[in-house]
Amino acid sequence: FPSHDTQQEIKTIVIGEKIIDAFLEIAGSAEKIIISDAEGNLQIEFQGTEYGDSILEFGVNIDSRNLKDDTTKIWDKYTIIAQSNYLIEQNQDVFVNGSYGAGMFHKVKVVKHTLTSSECERLAEFEYKKDVRKSFTYTARLKNVYIDLNNKYLVKDEPLGIDEYLNSKTIKLVKSSSDQYTEVIFEKVVV
Repeated sequence: FPSHDTQQEIKTIVIGEKIIDAFLEIAGSAEKIIISDAEGNLQIEFQGTEYGDSILEFGVNIDSRNLKDDTTKIWDKYTIIAQSNYLIEQNQDVFVNGSYGAGMFHKVKVVKHTLTSSECERLAEFEYKKDVRKSFTYTARLKNVYIDLNNKYLVKDEPLGIDEYLNSKTIKLVKSSSDQYTEVIFEKVVV
């Protein structure tokens, strides 16, 4: 990435904009995710960094599963276009941009916030990683296995050709008078 002064790397929040939008963009540009703990408190963390102890295997501790693997929304190249921060340079550049990847299938996103070129590059990479994660969803129904949220688990599903670590994105505990199980939605781990 090109080097910039530390002062230029600070995101400017414009008076009157929705603070939650700016907050989400800051979290996104830092490649962090916002999750809620068991009590509803928001936490900002990187995608799963911890590895779970359990190996999850279809036919052993995965009763049933559903796979969505749609790569049609993953682009070859991502470009973020923003404008510069007038308060830093006393000059307004309306076409600050940064890209990630290369190729003909191109996604361009124009953001309303002031960003530097390196922030645009990082945000373009984050957009790519987000699209990769969104394109793949593996939903598993588990019995007698304890799973932690936002942890990486080795998932083996031979009929579907899956033998990799997946990040636990959503956990739902289901209990009825006749059955009790855990439904977990996994996403791709993107480095």
